[in-house]
Amino acid sequence: MALSIRSVISGWLGGNQPVYFGPDLSTPTAVINISPEQAVKLPALERVRSLYASQMAAAFPRVYSGDSTSKPLENHPAQKILRTLSAADKAAFGSDLVLYGNGYLRMVGTSLTHLPASLVTKLRMSDGSIAYQVAASVILGTQFMTLRDSEVIHTPFWPAQNALTGESPIQKLSQTINLGLQIQRAELSVFANVAAPSVVMETEKALTPEVAQRLRERFTAGFSGTSLGKALVLDNGLKLNTIDIPNLLNLQLTALKSAVNLDIARAYGVPASLVGEMADINRSTAQAERLSWLQSSLSGLLVLIADSIAAKMLSNGERSSGVFIGFDTSDAQRGSGAELAAFISSVMLSGTVTANEARAWLGLENISGGDTLRHPLNMTAEDQKSAAVV
Repeated sequence: MALSIRSVISGWLGGNQPVYFGPDLSTPTAVINISPEQAVKLPALERVRSLYASQMAAAFPRVYSGDSTSKPLENHPAQKILRTLSAADKAAFGSDLVLYGNGYLRMVGTSLTHLPASLVTKLRMSDGSIAYQVAASVILGTQFMTLRDSEVIHTPFWPAQNALTGESPIQKLSQTINLGLQIQRAELSVFANVAAPSVVMETEKALTPEVAQRLRERFTAGFSGTSLGKALVLDNGLKLNTIDIPNLLNLQLTALKSAVNLDIARAYGVPASLVGEMADINRSTAQAERLSWLQSSLSGLLVLIADSIAAKMLSNGERSSGVFIGFDTSDAQRGSGAELAAFISSVMLSGTVTANEARAWLGLENISGGDTLRHPLNMTAEDQKSAAVV
């Protein structure tokens, strides 16, 4: 049996020597395993999962030409297959990326479907090839099968060096998530205790155990839960002293919960406002943070996904000529409601887009004269300056 550092030092100094010992460095830190099912019970993580899932559901991959125009190739064979991917499958794919660190799509003929990451194991075969083992599931209706590398599109959320699969964000955040779950349990305990206040009844008279138990039951039944706050009348010389329960600020649960939310947001590259941390953040700032997330973290992930799809659905010749697969996120970046109205007004008045182009974003038909760019009256082209001077 291996000796610990503590026992070795004790042997050097002698068993009777008074020695102060710190933590036993030979004892490994306990590993905390958090399952995705447990992790999504944390509101901040569920918000992140929902955020990525909803954005993936709205995103549509397109095949673009390799020339300077970068026009969508609507008749490309790969584009026809990409159209078969449903919004529900894209949302499930986005959820898997957040919870498992890996997303899988299966190509069956001319269709594309989602493979649950919880059922997939990526393997390297003896001949060096890659295969995907899919477990059976009665709930999802899948049978045990092994798929070839050409049949599966795999995207990691966090690519791991020298690894077949991406790293699981849940496991990397296990300590933080575990703390968040403990805070939830502590909050429930505090609120439950507030609903049934801790009190001490005192009297100089002797009370039998039976009388004491009856008093306890009467108080609990009449002055806890929904009856909290009723007037209490004591007799027989009884005095009531309450035991104050520290509030959430004294327990620092609120501060700890905020720290957990921020750690989760940072790990996934999500602004704090999108996981519920709205302190000192106004609506304008929240919109700016959302746009920043779309242009940074989400865009980077979409590049990984698009490249994974292109590697399986485009030929080497097409890729070398510049043909690529990308995601159009312009609709999401334009926002909605007042944000969308302000954006359309800005780009139209600056002469960037025509009225018909703006109407197309809203799903409206073209209008007569809507293909002319508009320019502000106080802005004049360089070659028209002399004509403008009176």
